Amino acid sequence: MLKNNKRRIEELLRSVTENHMENDDFKGITTEEISKILSIRRNLVSQYLNELVEENKAVKIKTRPVLFTYIINNKNTILNNESDDVFKDLVGYKGSLRDAVEKCKAAVFYPGKDMSVLLTGDSGVGKSYIASLIHKYAEKEGKIKANSPFIIFNCADYADNPELLSANLFGYIKGSFTGTDKEHLGALELADGGYLFLDEVHRLSAEGQEKLFVFMDKGVFKRLGESKAERRANVRFIFATTENPKEALLQTFRRRIPLEIHIPKLDKRPIDERITMIYKFFKDESSKINKDIYISRKIINFILSQKNGGNIGSLKNIVKLCCALAYKEQQAREVIKIDKIHSALHEENFNQNIKQYYFEDYMKVKREDKDISEINILEIDRYNRLNELIETVEYLCTEYQKHNISISELRKGLTIELNRSLDLIVYEQEDDKCNDLINNIYLETVDNTLKLIESTYGIKYYGNTSKILTKFLIYNRNNIISAKDEEDFRKVTRIKNILRREISKPLIISEKIINNLESNLDCELDIRIKVIIILYVFTMMSNESTLINAIIVAHGYSTASSIASVANQLYGEFIFEAFDMPMESSPIEVKNKIKNYISEINTSKGTIILVDMGSLVDINLELEKIIDGDLGIINNITTNIALDIAGRIINGQDVESMITGIEKSNPLMCKLIKVKGKKKAILTTCISGIGTAVKVRNLIRECIGNADIEVKEYDYASLNLKGKDDKVFSDYDVKLVISTTKLEIEGVKTILMHDLINDDYDDTLFDVLEDVTMDKNINNIKQDIIKMFSMDNLISRMTILNPRNIINEVESIILDYERILDKRFNVDLKITLYIHISIMIERIMLKQGLEFTEEESKNYESNNIKFVKISNSIFKAISNEYNFTIPVKEIYIIQSIIESKIGKLNF
Repeated sequence: MLKNNKRRIEELLRSVTENHMENDDFKGITTEEISKILSIRRNLVSQYLNELVEENKAVKIKTRPVLFTYIINNKNTILNNESDDVFKDLVGYKGSLRDAVEKCKAAVFYPGKDMSVLLTGDSGVGKSYIASLIHKYAEKEGKIKANSPFIIFNCADYADNPELLSANLFGYIKGSFTGTDKEHLGALELADGGYLFLDEVHRLSAEGQEKLFVFMDKGVFKRLGESKAERRANVRFIFATTENPKEALLQTFRRRIPLEIHIPKLDKRPIDERITMIYKFFKDESSKINKDIYISRKIINFILSQKNGGNIGSLKNIVKLCCALAYKEQQAREVIKIDKIHSALHEENFNQNIKQYYFEDYMKVKREDKDISEINILEIDRYNRLNELIETVEYLCTEYQKHNISISELRKGLTIELNRSLDLIVYEQEDDKCNDLINNIYLETVDNTLKLIESTYGIKYYGNTSKILTKFLIYNRNNIISAKDEEDFRKVTRIKNILRREISKPLIISEKIINNLESNLDCELDIRIKVIIILYVFTMMSNESTLINAIIVAHGYSTASSIASVANQLYGEFIFEAFDMPMESSPIEVKNKIKNYISEINTSKGTIILVDMGSLVDINLELEKIIDGDLGIINNITTNIALDIAGRIINGQDVESMITGIEKSNPLMCKLIKVKGKKKAILTTCISGIGTAVKVRNLIRECIGNADIEVKEYDYASLNLKGKDDKVFSDYDVKLVISTTKLEIEGVKTILMHDLINDDYDDTLFDVLEDVTMDKNINNIKQDIIKMFSMDNLISRMTILNPRNIINEVESIILDYERILDKRFNVDLKITLYIHISIMIERIMLKQGLEFTEEESKNYESNNIKFVKISNSIFKAISNEYNFTIPVKEIYIIQSIIESKIGKLNF
């Protein structure tokens, strides 16, 4: 069924694209539109569309909302034939630069000349080369004529003379300034019909940027010395900068550039791509000197280990210098060998920590060999696979947490993801990457770790398990798998948190395996390898039948572990966790260890604790505040009692039945603590006093409506001092604490007040309210919170209108703009519009509305007819109600606010 869904999505996308090929206004189709047409869940549509993009079957345009089109040519065949692809010589075009290349192609195919491109990145990362490839690609695909101009204009050359820059960019007429005895064509006119590449665009003055975006908007310009802008040129723009565009460019100028593409530094590129570059540069030198070149492993690894910046140009220079020094000594030989002596690098540099990325004794570059586009494409596929793995696993875990999929569906999805990784990393991995000694050390370490897990927790493993995990560890050893960004770490943390609270036992086992391996191999595993181990353990454990948590606590260095091990091995299940308590340990120390363990696992199905002496029987007083299900405690534990309990757990008995059964057949001291039905609560608190907390409480109460959850203000100092030991946590099931100041309480969701309207915290709000009966859905609650925030800001600013009434009117206006423009406004934009439009209406009613001059009004309306018409229609009802007409300049300001957040509106 899933494959059928993907095929249906692909067929629809192809059909829509083909039907609109002749329509220049067609920009693409959204995920939401496909979801509605095919009645497939939006997240599944998004997943399959992204897969089509990765397969080079579709283009993703990151507008708001994101648009997709199918890649077809006039004969309805898929484009991007690899052998004809002008980007194929760009190292990384199928790896780290894949996304950048697809964006470049999307810019070329976008109708008209409006899809300008801004390339960002450090000096020397290849921005100019990529710009030239965009031009070639546009020629090849017929988007511009053959031999169309590609004009390079470096703004840095004129940074100290803005007037000269303008003259060379826009041209000048005879006599426009001293010494101009003839007219001069500027870069704009020279680039007519092709591309203008403005390098170091941040060196363009504010005045120059303004002149340029006027041309980008209207297509007209004037040469220096001319009075009117009457000249026209059809130019596509590529910009490049080494600076942060948000700081270096005018906001109004940036808004005219819808596509920003970042090119990473050399030392941030995957190792395969850097090796490929080294090979290519040595191949170029090999052709020049007409000699084969062998480069020693030491030289290759030294170059690859450099972390002090550098760029592609400096890499070329290192290669040239090595070749020059070696050629000087060996020009009579057929093969030039480059070793440490030819590096022209100081001896001390070779004493630094050089990592082993390249394992052959020599990289052999032969002049007659065919040139290559990438070295070891399989490694790039592995790299991308591991990055995809994180995102998909997080999605599956989140769906399970939201009860959208069952445990069996989760297990199936995770198994598929694991198998995809196994296919690439294990079954297609070469066997000669490590010598036998290293391989055997790793295999023995894994085998010993798994034996320890089996003896402790009863989890059986098979012979190939050791070999499979060893393959992953060897891959981890041989490859530096750098994270894309901190987002990957956040996702992995979220995956672990979901598993820990929902299905904790596989995570406990996998973390013990990971810790043991890292300790014995003296290395830190990459987060993706850790996720693979978690998946492997999760799929290896047959089921989660032992949902009840069972703990054995006993004095002695291995008493509890021995009893737990016997029971776990006998039943082949992870039933008991053991806490060995040395004789010198105090009951308080042991209680704290158990509390820490309990606080991180799912206790909703119940917990049973077996202890060996009465001193711990009162532990229930410590645990009642942090445990969700029933708690049973049994004193004077023996192996027979542990086996009895294990059997009852396997057979599905609940805690109460087990305690009752044990008490009948054994003279033991048992205790049963039934879970209390605590009322769910949200706490609001403020460090400056209870008054603000009450205000926040009232806002939340109004927004969530008649939800069966208490919203209660609470003292900040008490929460900060006592944490979960505060009485409120024993009285209420606290789902969320909303604070105006940072507050951390272990095991409790806590967010800052202003984060309530942050999209990043939607999941938190959903988790808190998903099991609560409400008369509003989450989206409505979120909308109301945004509205209430806006109204709170309006109360002190409004003089004649009632903020509570006007905010509802403005809500309808904003929703109409979203609907008609087919855009989803983010939180910042909504709040800005709420406040601006409310105050604007009052200004207009007080006869203080902002007005254009007659000429300004005509110019604006002539270029923005559709937006003016839309706005007048949207404001018609409220204009009639309050008897006013909205001035054209006020419409212009609204358009500017919207475009400042979502980019230029195209009609």
